[in-house]
Amino acid sequence: MGKNELTVKKLKEENERLRQENEKWKRYVAHLSHRLRTPLNSISGLATIIKNCRNNPDEVLECVNKMDFASQMLVNIVSSVEEFSAVLDDEPPAYNSRFDFKLFISSISFDFSNQCRDDGVDYSVSFEDEADEELLGDSIHLNQALFSMLNFALASSQPGGKIELSVSQTRMDRSNVMLQLAMKDNGCGFTEKELEELWDITGCAKIDFSLAATKRIIERMGGDLSARSVPGEGTTLTATVPFVIASEADDSMCESLTVLRILMIGLDNQTRNSVCEILKRVGADFTCVESTEKAVAAIKEAEEDGSSFGLCFADWTCAEEDIAESVESLRYTAGDKPLHIAAVIDYDNSDIRNEAYAAGADSVLAKPLFQSTIFNIMMELSGKMYKKSSVLRGEFDLTGNCVLLCEDNELNAELALELLNSAGLEVDCAMNGDDAVATFEASEPGTYDAILMDIKMPEKDGFEAAQEIRALKRTDAKTVPIIALTADAFAGDIAKAKECGMNDYIVKPIDTRLLYQTLERNIKGKVL
Repeated sequence: MGKNELTVKKLKEENERLRQENEKWKRYVAHLSHRLRTPLNSISGLATIIKNCRNNPDEVLECVNKMDFASQMLVNIVSSVEEFSAVLDDEPPAYNSRFDFKLFISSISFDFSNQCRDDGVDYSVSFEDEADEELLGDSIHLNQALFSMLNFALASSQPGGKIELSVSQTRMDRSNVMLQLAMKDNGCGFTEKELEELWDITGCAKIDFSLAATKRIIERMGGDLSARSVPGEGTTLTATVPFVIASEADDSMCESLTVLRILMIGLDNQTRNSVCEILKRVGADFTCVESTEKAVAAIKEAEEDGSSFGLCFADWTCAEEDIAESVESLRYTAGDKPLHIAAVIDYDNSDIRNEAYAAGADSVLAKPLFQSTIFNIMMELSGKMYKKSSVLRGEFDLTGNCVLLCEDNELNAELALELLNSAGLEVDCAMNGDDAVATFEASEPGTYDAILMDIKMPEKDGFEAAQEIRALKRTDAKTVPIIALTADAFAGDIAKAKECGMNDYIVKPIDTRLLYQTLERNIKGKVL
């Protein structure tokens, strides 16, 4: 082979390599766009729901919580862009924190059910047993893994297909639980050889959020990902991941709920079984029927026995019944006895939600139904309160302490100021790095108990400002806690923050509980 022929061959090989790399990047951009649109669609849909139920504070709060969760998922996706290149070769950073598992599953189900609906695929989620709702662990990588499994199932499905997510928890001991997520589809299915190729880590591109990479992530969380598949029948992906139980259930909240009789109408088997287990736990008196006609009969029978139903969980999504007529029949039969009708719908579909309210339902609950969701409504009807906010008023009291807040974005500064004032803190504000250094230098020693420092700022960033403060010739320059406020959660940025003399960091958007906990920890542990 001549020199020219070798040159042409090398050029062709290089051209083919570049073509393949270009295809990889196209797939990556398409995948990233898809992942970003999912939480964005969620936020847009929830905003629509809020507009339609703004007179119902409980539902507005629930939607706002889900929007907050969706926004955090957006941050996680952006973080994963830089992080993912290290997933296959290096140990990815762990984001261990306390999270609401109920909100986690509900938000993902809301996002994914809309996506499946657009593709003509039926999606359902069920709990095989009672679930601990407050967990401690890496919810960020769990979110990435679960979305990868969901997207894999959707890619394997055809219009008219079905995807089922089954969730179960097994208590390992008092403090630990093994979470199992089984994703089942009735799509194309795969042969044993094709499954082996899916698990082949050497065959997947680094920029592809593939099943092989998902398995690696789950294994590094201490879990496992397996698959069973039959060509032409579908695939079941099963992930098992260990988590720590963040809080024990408060059985004292179950008092006085036994006086409330409950009627369940038309719930699917999985939802009914789950709700029944929860109601059995509190000793509630409940009756299950398949239709409005049988519900009317049950109400009449209860009246003859000298009692009445106070709460009704009704699911009309699959029944050939008119919701308005059903509600009217139940109200008429109950007479002057108060009956709270809670419509149960498949996820937060705003159209169905609006239809249920228009029909006369008192409240609308989206599947899956969690213990806290059921307890909330039972407690409310019993004149008590079970609901827990993310941060209880008075839970954190930092009165008497003063912080310097350095934030160049006016809206972010306003929000942070509101959060800090709510905990009793006095706050001075600086709009940039130079202003922060000058304000601290002009203050009396000991004025500030902590400094909250934004990182990304024009001219002088937070890293430089922190270094200059540490270099000042005053008694508190080296001891005042400096806490980074950053949108970057990468290991390199965290390490740089520590090198520049920062004590801690908080990732934006700001988690209120984490903000208070971090300030409390640093202020109380400050060396005087």
